[in-house]
Amino acid sequence: MDQETPKHTPTKQIVQEPVSPPQQATIHYAQPAPVAQPARQSDVSKLLIVLIFLLLMVAAGILFFNLGKNPKSGLGFDPELESLRNQLQQKRGSLGVAGTGSSGLSAEGLAGRISDDAITLSDLLGKYSNSLSVKDGLVAQKQSEIDNLNRLNSSLSDQLLNLKKQLQDSDLNSALKAKLENDLADTKRLLAAANEEIARLNAQFREMPDALAYQSTLEQLERLRAQINAAPSQSELIRLEEENRRLREELMALKTKSNRSRLFAENADMLSPNGQRLYARLAALEGSTNNERLQVYQDIKNELNARVVDSVNFASGSSTVNAEKSSVIQKSLLSTSSTAEYLIVGYASKSGDAALNRELSAKRATSVATLTDIQRGATQTVKAVFLGQTNRFSTTNDFSNQICEIWEIIPE
Repeated sequence: MDQETPKHTPTKQIVQEPVSPPQQATIHYAQPAPVAQPARQSDVSKLLIVLIFLLLMVAAGILFFNLGKNPKSGLGFDPELESLRNQLQQKRGSLGVAGTGSSGLSAEGLAGRISDDAITLSDLLGKYSNSLSVKDGLVAQKQSEIDNLNRLNSSLSDQLLNLKKQLQDSDLNSALKAKLENDLADTKRLLAAANEEIARLNAQFREMPDALAYQSTLEQLERLRAQINAAPSQSELIRLEEENRRLREELMALKTKSNRSRLFAENADMLSPNGQRLYARLAALEGSTNNERLQVYQDIKNELNARVVDSVNFASGSSTVNAEKSSVIQKSLLSTSSTAEYLIVGYASKSGDAALNRELSAKRATSVATLTDIQRGATQTVKAVFLGQTNRFSTTNDFSNQICEIWEIIPE
């Protein structure tokens, strides 16, 4: 059945602008896996629905209020009004609010219902607000946990870097350790050689007659041994070597002094017959040329069965035989006869005072004789003598004439 088309009455259109949900901030972290934020989309949607519903209620109230003031407009069927009413019923149902009931309510009744609904919706809005506050607290708690995890991750990263550095340092230290072990092995070999030398000096020391002077030297040697056994550094080892050399020279000087009366012949009459014959042949060479001297040496070898084993030159004013030369002499004596008679013949240059030169040469000859006496066998003998000032070895160089010769005489 056709219905009468109602007169068109201007109606305020309520335009609902689309509202975009708030954009959630994305938090990026360096190491930990992302932690999901608590979902809040449903709460925001419900809040939007409540706002839309309030707008509809206000629109409906205004419409019914206008109808009440203008009875001529009537309450007949209006499609637009019916559409708004249907939307209202749907929104109320989705929010769990009872419907408005019969559409025949008066404007005053409908306004009262809308007022009640507004109160109900206000309560719901408060609940949603509280729910959002609780969830915001949970989000803050989760964010704090994520921050703690980030700090822990940063600390672990620093520890990892430190461990890597320590590993690299360990590799470098391994190479350094190998080098130090090699250096230590070399040092130990030097220490062993030094200890053997000290033991040999101790054995020689026990034969010395001057107990007080030798005891002082022995104590210094023992201190040196203790220092060497303490595994010194390279520089300390060099210092100890120098100290050891100095002590050995002092020890040799003491032994030379104590052996003077036993080893040094003040004149040729104190020599053995073989020694006297050799002494006379050598004394006769004064003023001869170098070639003549060498020829006589060959004759002496053939006639007296004697030869020069080694010789030592001395610096001006010195009677000390250094360690290197001592080692050379020791090796030279190894090739001699087991029954050899050693005669150490000392000379002095013609520069300086003759008496002083004789005394200095006597010390030099006795020093060499002491070294030879240490090395000699049980059936070998040693004697030293001063032959005099000479220039037979050189007419221009005094150093060449400041000499001691070690002669080996093999008895027939």
